[in-house]
Amino acid sequence: MDGLTQSFETRIDRLIAASDEAAPAPFNRIAFAAALEADRPLMPEELLSLYFHPIYADLSATQRWQLGLLETVNFFSLNIHGERALVAGLEQRLYRERNPWDGYHASRYLQRFIHEENSHSYMLAEFCHRYHGRVMPDIALPIDRSELSAIGEDLLFFGRTLVLEGFLSFLNMQVIKDERLEPTARAVHHAHHGDESRHVAFDRTVLKLIAARHAAEGRDEERARIATQLETYRQLSLRRLASPAIYRAIGLKNGVQLSTEVRTLPQRQALEVRWMESTMSFLDRLGLGVSRAAPEPADVGALS
Repeated sequence: MDGLTQSFETRIDRLIAASDEAAPAPFNRIAFAAALEADRPLMPEELLSLYFHPIYADLSATQRWQLGLLETVNFFSLNIHGERALVAGLEQRLYRERNPWDGYHASRYLQRFIHEENSHSYMLAEFCHRYHGRVMPDIALPIDRSELSAIGEDLLFFGRTLVLEGFLSFLNMQVIKDERLEPTARAVHHAHHGDESRHVAFDRTVLKLIAARHAAEGRDEERARIATQLETYRQLSLRRLASPAIYRAIGLKNGVQLSTEVRTLPQRQALEVRWMESTMSFLDRLGLGVSRAAPEPADVGALS
C-alpha cells in the first residue's frame, strides 16, 4: 500500500468515527414550528438574488420576506435534487472493489454518507412542504456525453460532488452565523452543515488520490475536459439561485429579464466568486480549474 492510499484509509477511519458519534435520528432532526416567524428574514439580506438590483429598493417588506422564503425553498429543492443524483452515484460505487475509493474500506463510509444524504432530503422536503406546499421541480441540465476513462468518470463524479457540497455549504454557514434570522430555517441549515462538513472532507481526500493517479496516467486532454464540465456545473448551480418563477410569484414582471440582469451585476458576480472560492481554489490546486471568465453555458430554463 502506497503512502497516499494509507493516508486515505486513515482519514476514512476518522470520518467513520465522526459520523457514528454524531448519528442523529434521521427523521426527527428538527422541531418544525407550526408557522415561520414572519417578522424575521430567512436568509441574510445581501444573499437574496435581487439585493444588488435597483428594483430591490421598491419591494415591500412583505415581498422581501416572500423572496427570502421562496429562495430558501428553491435552495433546499436544489439540495434535494442534487443529493438524489449524488446518492445514485455513490450507490454505484459501493463495494465495487476496483480502487481504494470504491473498495471495502471506503464503502463503509459511503454507507454513512448515503444515509446522511437521505436524512437531509427528508428534512429539507419537510421544510418545503410545510411552509410552501411542495418541493420545487428539478430542471434538466446539459450534460457533456463525451467518453471518459473509468478513472476520469470517478474524477468528474467526485469533482461535481465537491462543487455541490461547496455550493450548499457556503449558504449554510452564512445562515448559521446570523442570529437575526428565522430560527427554524437556521436549525435546518445547522443540521445540514454538520454532516456536510464531513462530506466535504471526504470529497477532498478522495479527489487528491484520484487526481494523483489520473495525472500519473498522463491524461491531460481528458483532465481539461473534466475541468470545463466542473466549471459549467458551478455556473449552473449559481445561476439557478436567480429564478424568474420566484420573481413572478412575488408580483414582479419580466422575470427572465430580471434573472439575466441579476447575473450581470458586478456585486452579484463578486459574491458568486466568494461563494465558491474555497472549492474552486482546491480544484485549481489539483489541476481541475479553468478561467472563471469562461463563457456561460446555454440557458436551461427556470424553476417553476
